[in-house]
Amino acid sequence: VKVSDVTIGIDRFFYLKLQDGKISVPNAKYCIHAKSNEKLCIFTDKGNLYQLKLSQIPKSKGTEKGSPLEILAGFKGKNENILLIGSDQDFQKKQILFLLKSGYLKQVPFEEYQSNYKAIVATKLYDSELVDILAIPPKSKLKLKTNKRELSLDLSSIDSHKKSQKGKKILTFRKGEEIQSISEK
Repeated sequence: VKVSDVTIGIDRFFYLKLQDGKISVPNAKYCIHAKSNEKLCIFTDKGNLYQLKLSQIPKSKGTEKGSPLEILAGFKGKNENILLIGSDQDFQKKQILFLLKSGYLKQVPFEEYQSNYKAIVATKLYDSELVDILAIPPKSKLKLKTNKRELSLDLSSIDSHKKSQKGKKILTFRKGEEIQSISEK
């Protein structure tokens, strides 16, 4: 099987278009460049991971609508929001970092998510909500911003977790405090 460059475009209605080459896709909410033998990985705010082999997605021409992501992977765009998207090669040798509104942080090596299933639970939410998901190199430094303060986090002091573990409580909230964002320094 010949490996080639492809572009994946996903529009606001969650229709996926796979086209040859590294091109821009008009009206795409998400545009990912990858190789044809890779997988598309979609992490959502409900703690799910959807994986699609790019070799199994029908190719689209420029004017075609594409294929619904709901049919290809079971992704429910009306009920879930994409927090992190990329090819499996984009995430190799990286930690997938989950930050919950309850103040828990969990970092899991991406290798934990390699599976033949199209949809898996990436993390349990434990009666909380996800603030964000990041793919970061191990031992990164992060900036966490709440509505009342900014904090620096050194991930080398936080152990990696299995995907089934809860994570580590990194923040005890002050009255009325909420997490706004997290980013790599």
